[in-house]
Amino acid sequence: MFTTTTLSPFRVLWLSVSGAAAFALACAVDTPATPDRSKSQGSVMQDAKAAVSSTQAVDPAANVFFEFQVEQPVAQLLSGGIPKYPASLRAAGVEGEVQAQFVVNRDGNADASTLKVLKSTNELFSAAVTSAVPLMRFSAAEVDGHKVKQLVQQSFQFKLDR
Repeated sequence: MFTTTTLSPFRVLWLSVSGAAAFALACAVDTPATPDRSKSQGSVMQDAKAAVSSTQAVDPAANVFFEFQVEQPVAQLLSGGIPKYPASLRAAGVEGEVQAQFVVNRDGNADASTLKVLKSTNELFSAAVTSAVPLMRFSAAEVDGHKVKQLVQQSFQFKLDR
């Protein structure tokens, strides 16, 4: 059996006003800001070079660069600072990871004062990384032939041999 429902004039008016208000609200909401991708990689590099040359007379080490801003990024050397696996976690069979962030100076040394643990699966792993980072050695980043500071984010994996 088929039945029809009649809408009262008040209900029709209410639905019309509600729909119009929802439409107006949707039109008034700003679109999210998107990153400015109009700059090419070349112009980002030009900005980095300009920052190096403009600070050269004052303090060539003043700026800290991201990896995408340098021509030659930081590279870890094999010598120095390797986090030691905490004995208690090794004995318990616990594996983990630490995500750390720090600045590598123009001399290739990690600046311990900038070290931040971004993520860690265990505080003992964090302590091992915190102890090792100041002993690590790197080749310094370069922009336009000048050594510069670079912000580094590095993952440290603690895996057991099985």
